[in-house]
Amino acid sequence: MYSRTISFPSSTSPERGSGSDSEDEDASGGAGSGTEGAGEILVEDATLPARALASLNALRKSRQHYDVLLVAGGETPAHRAVLAAASPYLLEALADAAGGSGGAPPLHRVQGVEAGALRALVEWAYTGRLCAASGAAARALYEAAWRLRMEAARAALAERLVARAAPSAALDLRALPDLAPRLRHHLDTLIADHVSEHPPAPRPPRARPARAARPRAAPQALWTRS
Repeated sequence: MYSRTISFPSSTSPERGSGSDSEDEDASGGAGSGTEGAGEILVEDATLPARALASLNALRKSRQHYDVLLVAGGETPAHRAVLAAASPYLLEALADAAGGSGGAPPLHRVQGVEAGALRALVEWAYTGRLCAASGAAARALYEAAWRLRMEAARAALAERLVARAAPSAALDLRALPDLAPRLRHHLDTLIADHVSEHPPAPRPPRARPARAARPRAAPQALWTRS
């Protein structure tokens, strides 16, 4: 949707003079000329940034006009400017990336990140949407966002993971890096409640292994009769 804003200078216009001034205005086409005057015209399209990113996303997926390939178990085409805006880690890593032979886009290997998580986070950089099929996939996404320093994605995943945490998964979530203190406290409460409701069963006493009897040596004669 477009919006058109017209603003005028804040200073007041001088009063119209008489005589030659009015004649000059009529000669230059003044009010009767059909012009809009000297006011500033501002045209805004609030949907243009999202549409431009969506177009860039479609271009990279069809391998057109991308300028970097991220490698983690497979190749993910992308635009360095978009990645740099979303990830301080990639901003630094791609600063000196050199292209390949024949003008091919540079390759950058991303260590410690699963291929699916990397593709999902690149999609996030263009669309602001993340989707994980399971809790394990969401934890992998969280760790990848933490490594790439994509703070907005990491924080959003932390909120969703902890809000939906089952007591049985609280320990795994508690091990995630850089959780906010209030989220760690919530997980600690879940763990404590789970332990109090399901105390560990007492261990049965361990049976002592029976000792094997030592073989007795055959009695030896102390003397012989001659």
